[in-house]
This record gives sequence, structure tokens and C-alpha cells, in this order.
Amino acid sequence: MNINIELKEVGNDLKIYAEKEAEFSARGVIDELFPFIYMASKRMSTRAISRWLQETHKIKLSPVTIAKALRESDKHWEEYFETIAPAAQIFGNAHDASMADFLLDPNAFCVLRSNEKKLKFSGEEGYHEYQRAAEIIEQDWFQALDERAREECSQFIPDETGKHKGKTGGEHGRGKRKQIGRMAGSAVVEL
Repeated sequence: MNINIELKEVGNDLKIYAEKEAEFSARGVIDELFPFIYMASKRMSTRAISRWLQETHKIKLSPVTIAKALRESDKHWEEYFETIAPAAQIFGNAHDASMADFLLDPNAFCVLRSNEKKLKFSGEEGYHEYQRAAEIIEQDWFQALDERAREECSQFIPDETGKHKGKTGGEHGRGKRKQIGRMAGSAVVEL
């Protein structure tokens, strides 16, 4: 019986240490932090980012792990866009607009958001789903990401056929963007 009590104390001590003092491991955290690491990397080295995460938040990500994530950015942007896509689909369906119409232009999003009279959804539950989708887009797309990060992630916005364009040769890649031929409320969305 004494062994169980002692092991429980050890277990409790381990739990307290893990909660208060232990470094947070990198498992999965790189995916969650990638957009912010990408934006920080424009002004900070991978070593500086690693040090800041360690010293400020006790998150241990090596500079090598950060550099690898930045080299494999497409994988991380695609994963990030997959978190935005369901909300963008709901929002787009409610306004009869493609994702590109409002994700590539914050003004078009605002115009659509303020024009809730002609929305397409069913019932009160549909309205709440729409409101939550709009909040996700606003917070996790427009507020969380700067313009450059949104541009990188936008390569995964599907075109009219449902396929994403990628970085090369597409109208949403790094090259010059062209007008989207859809209407956002009463304004043509021009990028």
C-alpha cells in the first residue's frame, strides 16, 4: 500500500512539473504556429524565433525544425487553409460567391458581411453557422494573417472547378493578379 501512495506522489509531482516547468514539445505545435513563424521569419532568424519561443513560452522548437517548416511551407499552408476552408465554403454558399471573391480582398469580405439581407441558408441554425463561419474568416484569415501570408496561403483556394491553382501559372500565385469576374454585393472584386 505504501508503494501506491509513493507512486501517486511521484505522479502528482510529475504532473505539476509538466504543467509549470517542463518545456512544451514540438509534436504538432509547428503546424499550429506555422503561419506566425512564417510572418516572424520575415524579420527574425530561425535561431531568434526558436530562442523567443523557448524563453517566452517554454516551447522547444529547434532552428532546424523551423527552417525545415519554412522550406516545406506549401504543406503547412495547405493544412492551414484546410482549417479555413469549411468556414469559407459556408460563407461563400450563403452569398453565392466563390472563396476567391472574398478571401483575396478584405473589402469584398466586408461588403458581403454587411449585406446580410440576401443570404442563402436554412433557419436559425443556418444563420448561427453562417455567423460562426464569418467570425472564423475574420479572425483566423484577415486578422491573424498579414497580406503576404494570405497571399502564400491563397494558392490553396479552389478555382471554379474545385482545384487549387498552386504557385506557378495561377492567377492567385506570386505573379500579378487579375480581375475576378464575379460580383460581391454590388461591387466588382478587383485584385
